[in-house]
Amino acid sequence: MNMENLKKEINSVDWSGFDGPSSYDAKKIPAVLNALMELDSSELAEDVGNKLVYAIGNDHAGVYYPAVLKALDYIIAIEKNAQNKACKTCALAILNDLYYFEPDVDGYHGCTADELRNFVKDKLKPYSDEAIKF
Repeated sequence: MNMENLKKEINSVDWSGFDGPSSYDAKKIPAVLNALMELDSSELAEDVGNKLVYAIGNDHAGVYYPAVLKALDYIIAIEKNAQNKACKTCALAILNDLYYFEPDVDGYHGCTADELRNFVKDKLKPYSDEAIKF
């Protein structure tokens, strides 16, 4: 999938259905996924990566929210299709970090924490420390 089609698909998702803590707003996800796709400088990678992790979870708490059910496929597609090293490396680092996070399904009724954890672990196993070579 090319990046323009990926952007259109991301922007067409109804992210509002992914609940989280009261301060959480999943509608921020398209903007940060688009920023990741446009990332072309390693100097900006940390900022873009942090914003994306905070859009789908909480880095300090080490948790992800149910929006990862949709967002992971997009981050994986970005990593696989990235045309530059900064974008690819940033996406890879995010996927690796998320593998070690835990689910927070507070306020979401679409799945249990165990179901979400199993989904993420299965999908991100190729991005675990054991599977990738840095």
